[in-house]
Amino acid sequence: MQIVVDGSTYDFDTATLRVGEMRALKKASGLKIKDFTEGLAESDPDALTALVWLAKRRCGEHIKFDDLDFDLSDFEIVEADDTDAAAGDAPADPPADDVAAE
Repeated sequence: MQIVVDGSTYDFDTATLRVGEMRALKKASGLKIKDFTEGLAESDPDALTALVWLAKRRCGEHIKFDDLDFDLSDFEIVEADDTDAAAGDAPADPPADDVAAE
């Protein structure tokens, strides 16, 4: 996924969450991984802030969690499916029953 906030774009793969990141997040925000992932699905402001905080940290931008503030009108999450729309235009493999048996 990509996160667009305040005009900056960050790539973020939630499948690659590291234990160290989640420990730092828990210490900074009190959020456990379950709270974080469920909160993202519910657009919880703490979870959204955590997502931006983690994305910025991965890019080397270190900011205190409590100092992070952004305008929700300048925030967007772009899922990989949205950015890979052109890949859906590729021709599909032929069905298996169209392959001649030898």
